[in-house]
Amino acid sequence: MMRCCYQFPYREKPAVIETQVSDVQQKHLMLGLKLTVSIGLISLLLYWVDWQQAYQMITGANPYWLVVSGALVITVVLLDGLRLNWMIPIPELRFNDHIRLALQSAFVLQLGFGMAAGDAYRTVRYAAKSGKVLKPVVHIIAARLAGLTSIGIVALAISGWVLISGDGSAQELGNRIIKLVILVAATLFVVASGIVFFVSNRSKGIPDWYVAAKEAFRSITPRVWALSIFMVFVRGLSFACALFAVGQMVSLYIPVLAGNTATLTTLLPIAFGGLGIREGALAGTTVLLGVPFAAAFSAAIVMRIVVVVASCIGLLLSYMIPEGTPPTVEQVPSDG
Repeated sequence: MMRCCYQFPYREKPAVIETQVSDVQQKHLMLGLKLTVSIGLISLLLYWVDWQQAYQMITGANPYWLVVSGALVITVVLLDGLRLNWMIPIPELRFNDHIRLALQSAFVLQLGFGMAAGDAYRTVRYAAKSGKVLKPVVHIIAARLAGLTSIGIVALAISGWVLISGDGSAQELGNRIIKLVILVAATLFVVASGIVFFVSNRSKGIPDWYVAAKEAFRSITPRVWALSIFMVFVRGLSFACALFAVGQMVSLYIPVLAGNTATLTTLLPIAFGGLGIREGALAGTTVLLGVPFAAAFSAAIVMRIVVVVASCIGLLLSYMIPEGTPPTVEQVPSDG
């Protein structure tokens, strides 16, 4: 009896293809939802604002202040690259590499994918350059925590100053910010204590990621703290220039507080690149500090335009920066 040599086709491949298609559809759905949220938030802001007055302010914005604001935005990105250059002890990553990837990841962030996507892009590029993944990941997380902590420190200091100075229009906001910073700090302390307790009582020994994380947090030296705090003020100054561009000459603490609030809101992955949420945070905070709503909204929109243009310019500049020279064998540490 002859055996049949016909082999039936493999039946699981369509399931794999269907899974891949469903993943793509899910990503498209999430992107659509984020765009919907952003459009809804912008529409809500337009409903509240005198859009004709805001349009006149936006179109009549002073170009000098817009250029200065854009330069400050790029400066913040360059300082972020410098901070990671100080923090990540990988010989294969030179100063040029950190600057190039900082400019490119800022573009990815502003393209609409958020801070996590920008950091993920930078991590992948670091891994391709150095062959290491864990060390860049934990150091990027440590740098972000240093930045967020610096925002909290500055916000706490300014809020305390507002309360002492007796500015009635800002005292309520100052109280809220102080309570929020204390709540966030307490939450982070509890989470960190829980992680340390869990790892210390593991029967399987200390995991590699914990050792790498301790090394990353040790790299947050006083100069890294100083640079992070300086970045907070530079970021606030860039929004101050946007306010100056629409005719609002305000004290520096107003755009710094507004910028802090907006930066924290971008951590919420519910809108396309933070569009709508960031503008609402900038406008809402400045209104609470005494700026007219039309001017605050105009400055927020102008700031968005400036950041997008600056990110595109930064992307072009990144390709003009040569890659760092690989180290020689003698320069590479023995532990890799």
